Amino acid sequence: MARGPLTGYSEQEIALIGRWLREGLSASGIAGRLSVARNRPVSRNAIIGIVQRNKVLAAIGFERKANRSVATSRGRVPRPSKPKIEARSAPQASPAALPVTVAAPAGPSPTSPMTFLAAITASRCLFFADAPMDPAGPDMPVCGCERQTHTRKPYCEYHLRREAA
Repeated sequence: MARGPLTGYSEQEIALIGRWLREGLSASGIAGRLSVARNRPVSRNAIIGIVQRNKVLAAIGFERKANRSVATSRGRVPRPSKPKIEARSAPQASPAALPVTVAAPAGPSPTSPMTFLAAITASRCLFFADAPMDPAGPDMPVCGCERQTHTRKPYCEYHLRREAA
């Protein structure tokens, strides 16, 4: 079995690949058949590499289906393209005519955040205003809003809703 100059493929295997290319097989189909013939797996990418590097096989090349789309190869009729709709620009309003809205605050706004120790003694919201693992310890700032009495949790109404979400 004489080996060709390409990665250990014999002249007979190159001839088989050429025959299958002429039959119009894909790289995957050729790889499957060559794997059976060699009793060893051959990948699709290996077949593509062989065809690209061998001058005779490159001249044959893979069959290209340039005029066929996926839809027509399955027996379906392709849809006609949709007409393009040009976007119209909306009339521009002057900045003076636009209404001015003021955003509501995102959460409770106590007069000043309390320290953790002060909030515990005053029965206030203990939601941390900073990173909970901060080394500040008992001096860490917390929300400090009025705590809800109907629950056993140490948070204000806003932070109770936020915790439930």
